[in-house]
Parts: sequence; C-alpha cells; structure tokens
Amino acid sequence: MRAWMRLIALVLLLLAAPAMAEDVLVLSSGRELRGRVVEETQSKVRFETGSGSIWYPRDRIREVRKGVDPVVKAAPTVREEHAVLYAGERRVGARTLRVVDRDDGIQFEEHVVFLDDSGRPELDVRTIERCDADFRPVFFQVQERHGLEPGGDEQGGGEQGADEQARLVRGDVAGTTLLLKISRDGKTTRESGPMPLRARFSFAARELFLREHSAVDGQFGAEVFDVRDRRWRSVIYRDGGSRAVEEDGQVARVRIVRRRRGDIDEIEWVDAELRTRLADLNGAELRAHAAAADVVAAIARGEGDGVTGPDSAAKTRFADPEHGFAIGKPDPSWTFEEPPVRGASALLSVRNPPLSASVDVLRDEAPPEDLSIQRAAESLQRLLRAHATEVRVLRDGYEGEGAERWYWLEATATTKGERTHTIARVHVKSRRIYRLLAACPAEHIDAVRPDLEAILDSFEQL
Repeated sequence: MRAWMRLIALVLLLLAAPAMAEDVLVLSSGRELRGRVVEETQSKVRFETGSGSIWYPRDRIREVRKGVDPVVKAAPTVREEHAVLYAGERRVGARTLRVVDRDDGIQFEEHVVFLDDSGRPELDVRTIERCDADFRPVFFQVQERHGLEPGGDEQGGGEQGADEQARLVRGDVAGTTLLLKISRDGKTTRESGPMPLRARFSFAARELFLREHSAVDGQFGAEVFDVRDRRWRSVIYRDGGSRAVEEDGQVARVRIVRRRRGDIDEIEWVDAELRTRLADLNGAELRAHAAAADVVAAIARGEGDGVTGPDSAAKTRFADPEHGFAIGKPDPSWTFEEPPVRGASALLSVRNPPLSASVDVLRDEAPPEDLSIQRAAESLQRLLRAHATEVRVLRDGYEGEGAERWYWLEATATTKGERTHTIARVHVKSRRIYRLLAACPAEHIDAVRPDLEAILDSFEQL
C-alpha cells in the first residue's frame, strides 16, 4: 500500500474511533467541570482539566461522575458590551468589553479610549485577561498608548507618533507566583511575588460573582491584582437588590451589584444577559453607561458630536442658563426630557417611566408686582386644584431665610382618575417664581420618595 493511502486509512480510523470517556465534577454551585479525576482522598478530589489540576474540597463537590461520554464542543460563546464614559456630566471616553468562553476557561478583552477636553482620543488602553474554568488567574496583559490621533488604526497597528508614549504590562502565573514584565519606552523590567490565597484577576472576580452569586449567598470576597500600582487589594462583591428601568419602551429589571474595592465603594447595574447597563468606576468619579456599538466606536475615533443627546441618561445634572436654573437626578433610570407640551411655563421634566414618577419644573413668566413667597405659595395651591380633583394638603411649611426662603407642601389628589401623591416646592428669587411638582402614584410614594426628594434638593437658581 502506498504511503499516502496508508495515511488516509489511519486518518479515517482515528475519525471513526470513539472519543475517550471523561470524568465530570459537579460543584456545589451546579457548575460542571469536565476532565479527569487524578487522585481522591476522603476530604478532597484532585481534578485535571486542560488548564491543569486543582484539589477541590469534598464540601464543594456535589457529585463525581466517571467515564462519561464527551460532549461535542461548541464554538466559543461571546458576550459584548459597549459603554460611554462620563465624569460628572462630561463625556470622557468609550469602552468595549468582550467575554469569550473557551474550553479551558474564560478570556476577557477590554478596549478603553479616553478623550481630552476637546473630545479627541488621548489615551488607548487594551487589556487581555485569562482565567481557568474555576476563575483562577492564568495571565493578563495591559497595553497603554498616549498621544493618539483621531481616526487612527483601531487595532493599534499604526506607526507610533513622536510624542506618543507606550507601556506594556504582562503578568503570568507560575504556581503560586505572579511574574510581571513591564515594558516602557524601550526599557523592560521584571518583577515577581507570591499570590494571596484568594487571588483573582479583576474581570474573573467580577464574572465569578455575576454567574454564581446565588451559590456564594450573594457575597464574594477576593484579593484582586490592581495593575495600576501592581498591588493586591481586597474586593468584596455583594447583591444590592434590583431596579426597574425602561428599555425600548418596555419596563425591565436590572440586578444591582455593589463592590467594595479597598476603601472605595462602586455600583453596577447588570441585565439578565450579564451585560452592564451602568457602572460607577473608581468610586463615583467615572460612570460607564451602556450605549450602542456604533456610538461607542464613533466616540473612540473622536467623532463624538451628535452621537449622544445633551440629555443622555448618563448625565447627572441639567443646567439651563437661559431660564436660570439647574437640577440633578440620582441615576440613569431617570431622564431629562422636554415637557410634553411646551409653553404654559413648563421648562423641564425629570421622568422615571418604570416608576410612573416625575418632577416638573415650571417658571412663572409674568410674576405680580407685589411678589412675595406667601403670594407664590397661595398661587401654587390654586395651580394644584386647577389641575386635579380631591386635593388634600397633608402638610406644608417654609424653609430657609431671607431671599433663600422657599415654600413646600405635600398633598394627595386625583389626576385623570388616578390617586397621586405630590411633593411641591416654590422658589422666589430675583423676581422669578419657580414651581417644582414631584408626583407619582400614591401606592409608590414610600419607594420613590428618596429619589423625588433628592431631585428637589438638587434644584438651584443660576
């Protein structure tokens, strides 16, 4: 038989042969690992996968199945999320994250572009991180480039400009040691050090909690490596309840994840597909708000004009110099919107559709000659009774002193056949009368009151 015919026959024989059976380790969380049981004792099991072998305590194991037929490996699953970065009300960057499930673990790929004051890209940060199937560290790489030109090579393959600076940090895990290689401006240094017992890389720690928060009773802690100063820091994740948000005209719920990183508190809103809708980074200094992929790509190229409206959901403060006021909102479930009907002194509506709640800002365009806070208070009550029936004032009063004095009231009423609860305020200053009307269905007031009061408290005249 010719050599090539023997080779074909051997290949056909290998293809026809059944795949070797494998063992399955079912953890207490329900997650299944496929590989081979290497060794067993009464208290633990040593299990080997493609990324190596690990001892698992018996109390973490629900079941061990041996000699199971292998599953046909599907193509890696990929999850992508895109966000615009804000510092206060200023847009400062764009972020894309890809999470790739591999046979031997998970790979995370993050691309962040930071903008200068004029909206041009000035810093490009690309991170690759890999963990094994048990979320344990394998390696990471962070590349930073400064001095970018808008519209440059999105993959970072263009020539480096004369004023551009680059830094590359790579970390490889060897046993219980982290090996670091730091390259900057043509110079390379190496460092190494022991890893803590609960060592994780940042994306893997977050992913573990997102996927297995129920198995860890809603709280998970780890020592996470911070590449910025190359230190391990304690990080604690815990569940923070849920929140209703509006998505394409429909009401959806997101999970709230709270993170304590060292002495910094952060928060994240995560949807049912584990995609981030909102994240506070580095405390509240930086906020990532979900956006369409094409919007994020345009911002990363320095083409940000017009891709997000001036009243984006990520914006936390609205200022109107023309009408002389500013007002804030607590989170992106609230939006700044033009009033449904312009005119009639209506200036702005701060709305939360899932909660059927709103705060309307109105200004009296023709105040009376004998203007006073008392006259404005009486006018407010007349306004409420003109737009609703069965108005019942629960309590009212005055706050502040002198020119900063303002009037408030809390009332129930029937509006369009629905029982509503209203918290209203009147501010009078420089012959301007501002009326703030916060309202929601009466049965929601206990849940919504903190947000309504925070919005009212944020109002200021410019």
